[in-house]
Order: sequence, then structure tokens, then C-alpha cells
Amino acid sequence: MVGLLSDKSQNTTQQNPSQHVHVAWPHEYVSVTTDDQSTSVDQADLYHGDVLKAGPNEGAKERMVFRPQVTVNVFGNNGPNTGTTGAEGSKQESAEPASEKLAKETNDKIADLTAKLEALSQKVDELSALASARGPRVECGLWNTGEVRSWKYPSNETRGRINFSKDFKSIPKVTTGISSADVDKKANFRISVYPTEIDKKGFKVNVDGWADTVIYTCGVSWVAIGE
Repeated sequence: MVGLLSDKSQNTTQQNPSQHVHVAWPHEYVSVTTDDQSTSVDQADLYHGDVLKAGPNEGAKERMVFRPQVTVNVFGNNGPNTGTTGAEGSKQESAEPASEKLAKETNDKIADLTAKLEALSQKVDELSALASARGPRVECGLWNTGEVRSWKYPSNETRGRINFSKDFKSIPKVTTGISSADVDKKANFRISVYPTEIDKKGFKVNVDGWADTVIYTCGVSWVAIGE
């Protein structure tokens, strides 16, 4: 609300200085700003008028100059006694919703991340349980050349087939090693054991010797790892 009061009005009404603004009318209009708490009129804007003189020269006109006193009151949206202008009130009103909006967006993001983390944790638990349930399958055993020939007939090349107790879902990894050996003491100890023709059902075990080595018997340990 903007009001214009005369000098007489100002003497009878006390206005809050914080509600006064600068007033100027350099041409034919009035401008109001809030950067000042006083009323000002430029010298060029002084009012000039004629008044009738009293006394001996009664009825004669005399030129006089006076400065009008103007007060402008600007009240904010919250009423004249709050000391808050309309711009400040609007700023506060717009700031509060913006803060609430930011808080809501932050809470929504936290809730979304929490839900994703819970879903990821649940997926990891499911995969862990599945891996534990399936796990790697391990099968091992022992084999001896005596299963395919007698020690009385030594040989440096002996082959045998080992079948798994249960078929693997895919071809497993197989390792072999010497568990026992009976060779001629007149020659060096030269024996090599290794698997070949590995499939889901089993593999072929090989026992080889070379040079003058004589193998009477040889025991082989083996391990198969797969699904």
C-alpha cells in the first residue's frame, strides 16, 4: 500500500522510519525506491505559487516558494508492523518451499539408493547360496598297474581306464601322481604317470618308463575336480 501524507498529517501520525522510502518526481511522474528512509524533493522541483498579501498592501500578490513534505509508506505482505517489505516476504515464502523441495529430493534419493543396496545384497546372498549348493565336485582314487597286468610281466608302458562314480556335468580337471612303485634295482628309477582321454565319465591313466628301467608295478593316485 502506498499513501501520500501532507506535512500536517505527518505531525499527527508517527510512521516507522524503516517503512519510509525515497521519493522523486524529476518530470511529470513519481518514482519510489527502497534504498532510503527519508523523503526528498530536488530544488528544481520546488513549488512556486502566488499568495495574497495582508496589511497595508492588502490584495497585492507576492511570489513565494515552499517545499512540500511528502511521506510514502510501503507495507509488506505481513502487515505494517512487521518491518518486512513485500520483496523480503516473497523471498522468505519462496525460500521455504525450495528448502522443503531440496529436503524431499534428498530423502527420495536416499530411499532409492537404500532400496538398490538392499536388492543388490539380496542378489549376492542368492548367488552365494547357489554357489554353495552347487559348489565344485571333487572325486579322487587310487589305481595300480596290477589291475591290468601281473607284476610277473613287467612293462614300461601300461594303460588303464578309470571311471568316475558319477558322471560330471562337464569335463573335469584331472591330476595324477605316483603313490607306489616296484622297479628293478639294477636300473635307474624312471617313471612318468599322466591322464589322457578325459571325458565326463572317466579318463585313461598312463604309466611309462624308459631306458633300462624295469617297472614291475606302479600305483597311481588321482583327483578329478569339476561340476
